[in-house]
Amino acid sequence: MDQHPFRMWLTEAETGGVTVIGWEVRDHTAIEAMTVRLKEAGIDVTVGTEEECQDRQVARMVHFTGPLGIRTELFCGRRLAPSQFVSPLGVDFVTGEQGLGHVVMRTPHVQEAVDFYCDVLGFRLSDTADYPWFFLGDAAHMTPPFLAQGMCQGIRDASGLVWKLAAHLRGGAGDHLLDTYQQEREPHVVQVTAAAKEFGRIICERDELAAARRDAELLAELAASARGTIRQSLIPGLSGGFVAPERFPVRGHILPQPQVTDSAGRSALLDEFTGTTFRLVLTDEADDSAVAAALSKHRAEGGFPVQLVHLHQGATPARQGAYREKTNVLSAWLSEHSCEAVLARPDHYTFGGVHDAADLDGLLTAAWQRWTRVAAVG
Repeated sequence: MDQHPFRMWLTEAETGGVTVIGWEVRDHTAIEAMTVRLKEAGIDVTVGTEEECQDRQVARMVHFTGPLGIRTELFCGRRLAPSQFVSPLGVDFVTGEQGLGHVVMRTPHVQEAVDFYCDVLGFRLSDTADYPWFFLGDAAHMTPPFLAQGMCQGIRDASGLVWKLAAHLRGGAGDHLLDTYQQEREPHVVQVTAAAKEFGRIICERDELAAARRDAELLAELAASARGTIRQSLIPGLSGGFVAPERFPVRGHILPQPQVTDSAGRSALLDEFTGTTFRLVLTDEADDSAVAAALSKHRAEGGFPVQLVHLHQGATPARQGAYREKTNVLSAWLSEHSCEAVLARPDHYTFGGVHDAADLDGLLTAAWQRWTRVAAVG
C-alpha cells in the first residue's frame, strides 16, 4: 500500500485479534535507550533474531510483552521498496508519513495501560473519555465486497445503536440495553462476512476446469429456479439481545416494508407514516379488546410508547392508524408465520410476535422487562 514492504502480518488463529504491534523508533541508540527504560520498569526485553528482522524488512528489532499481554516490537532501519506500490485497481492509499492508522486495544485496567504507554514508552495522552465507546461500521469490522454489505452493515450498526442510546438517555431504559448492541451485531456481522467470503471463493475461482464446473452448476441451478435467490434472504436475523423469549414467534426478524395507503388516501412506505418507533402491527383477525387490554396495562406500568399499525384488507381504511397494503407483502409474511400481531423495534427488527392477540400481554411484559433491565433470553 506504500513503499514499506511490511505493514501487516496475518496469521491463522482460532480466534481473531491483535497478536503483535510494532513501533518504529529513530535509530539504534533509541532502541538501546528504550531497552534500558523497559528493564528498569521490570519488563523483560528480547532481541529480535536475524530471521525476524529479515521478515519485517528492518535493520534491528527488540520485543517484549506489555501490560495488555500483546507482543510489542520496537524497530529501526525500515527498508523501503525501490518504487511506490501501484494498485492494479487504481486504488490510492494514504499512508507513508501518516502511518497505517489506529490500533484499538481493550483492557479493564485502563490506568495501568496509560501509565505504561506514557511513562515507559513515552507516548502522549491526546484525550480521555469517561463514557462508553461504541464502534460501528468500518471502524468495527472489515467486510469483503462480494455481497456489497460493508455500508449496509454500517447502516445496520447505526440504526441498531441510535435507538438504544435514545432509549437509555431519554426513555428510561436500563443501561443493560446498551450491552445488547454488541450481543446483536457480533454474531450477525460474523455470519454476513462468512457468507461474503464464501461468495468470494466461488467468484474468484482461478482454476479453469473448476471454474467451468462452477459455471455449469450455476446455470443448471438458474434453469431449475429462474427466480434465483434474493440477496436479502442471505442476511440473518438477530439471535439474541433485545428480542422476545424463544416461546414467541418471529423474534429478531426484519419486518417487511410494504407500500400502503392511509385513512386520508395518502400512499407511501409504511415507515414514512410511522417513523422510527416501536410499532405493534395487527391483522384484521386480532381481537380489539385483547389489544386494548394489553396496551392499557403496558401504559399503566409506564411502558415505552407503542404506535398501532392496523393492516386493513378492504377499501381505504377509515380509522387512524389503519393502512391498506398495495401488494400484501406484510400481510403475507404475517400469514406465513401465523401471527395476529408483531411488535417491531425502531430499527425495523421484530422484538417478537403472537399467534393470538390474547397473548399480547405476555409479549409486551417481556419487552418492558428487557427495557428496564435486559434479562437473559429464555
